[in-house]
Amino acid sequence: ENNPREDVARMLPAISQISGLFTQRRKLKSGDTFGFDYIPGQGTKMSINGVMQGDWVKDPAFFPAVMRMWLGPNPADAELKQALLGLPRTAPPSVEP
Repeated sequence: ENNPREDVARMLPAISQISGLFTQRRKLKSGDTFGFDYIPGQGTKMSINGVMQGDWVKDPAFFPAVMRMWLGPNPADAELKQALLGLPRTAPPSVEP
C-alpha cells in the first residue's frame, strides 16, 4: 500500500530474488533475525542471522520500497513500525462492557 503498483511491477525480479531466499530458508525460528543492507552503487543485500544471503539487488529503488513497506504511512505491521522507530507502543483500543 506504500508503493505505487507500477513501481512494484517494475521491481518484480528483485522481489522474486529476495522471496527466493526466504523459500530456501524454509522457516525462520523464534530468535532468528533478518535485515536489509543498502550500499550506494552496490545495491541491497539481505542477511539472515547476520549472514549475507544471495546476490546484490542492483535496483537503487528497491531498498526505499522495502523501507516504505515497514515504515510508510500504511505499514505491514503498525506495532513493528513503532518498535523500529523507537516509539512507545500504542495502546489497543478499549472495549466497552
